[in-house]
Amino acid sequence: MFIPEEFRENNPETLLAFMRSHPFAVLVTGSTLMGTHLPFIINTTSDKITLTSHMALSNPQAKILDGQRVMVIFSGPHAYIAPSLYANKVQVPTWNYVAVHAYGTAKLIEGQEAQIALMERTFTEFGPEYVGQWRTLPNQYRDALLQHIQAFEIEVIEWQGQFKLNQNKPQSDRANIIASLEASGDAYAIETAVYMRHID
Repeated sequence: MFIPEEFRENNPETLLAFMRSHPFAVLVTGSTLMGTHLPFIINTTSDKITLTSHMALSNPQAKILDGQRVMVIFSGPHAYIAPSLYANKVQVPTWNYVAVHAYGTAKLIEGQEAQIALMERTFTEFGPEYVGQWRTLPNQYRDALLQHIQAFEIEVIEWQGQFKLNQNKPQSDRANIIASLEASGDAYAIETAVYMRHID
């Protein structure tokens, strides 16, 4: 991802917090330029970060995933920035946004116990109220379900964060833009303003 230096975010805690708050990401495989939108669980230890998820086994991407170098795109809020919001009117329109790209090699998670553990971790992460219901489902139904998914993990070996939030503009312009975004009523624009305030 091309990142002008003023928009580059390198702080690991900031990047992790962003990924965790925007876990629905796009898994991209380069060999056939395929992309799948998936929820990811972000796991951290003292020495590594791994991303885990699952997809339908019928997805052609599942057939080529093992051992593939992949990219996962975490996208966040974004907003159109009109030239009229700047004091100096010699400006062009732009777009503010936040995104993180994570790179690594995909490894399949095999075995029923491991897949059940991942499914239960996924439910706990995104819909904990479902865990109890999941455990009451007939074993035959659960077993059939697991036969139609492919679980996998990615150890992150590189990541890039771009927080393009008008850092290259005067503070007075940034304050005006924040106020405009907050007043817009648009959820993405309002969240973009939150990120702009955070880096002020």
